[in-house]
Amino acid sequence: MLKKVCNTMLIIEGQRIRRVEGGWETYQKSHSHEGEAGGSDHARDNQEIQEETLLLETRLSYWLGEISRYKPTQAEYEKADLEIKELMKRKKELS
Repeated sequence: MLKKVCNTMLIIEGQRIRRVEGGWETYQKSHSHEGEAGGSDHARDNQEIQEETLLLETRLSYWLGEISRYKPTQAEYEKADLEIKELMKRKKELS
């Protein structure tokens, strides 16, 4: 059924989200050949950095929306501001 329904999958492995184009069969093939690949570690690292950057940007968008709901004097504003600063710091480290 997965073959008919989707052609892109988000796989959660080791506390990371990985996008697999091509669906279930592509994932199975790449997963079974992972140990044999060896030379594609750099490409995987770049893909993981891109995925983490996208995740950070999504979380930043969420917190920017949240912070706009509060006044600077509210505790929730301070929490959102701190979260935004931490996310921006992490994104800068990845760049």
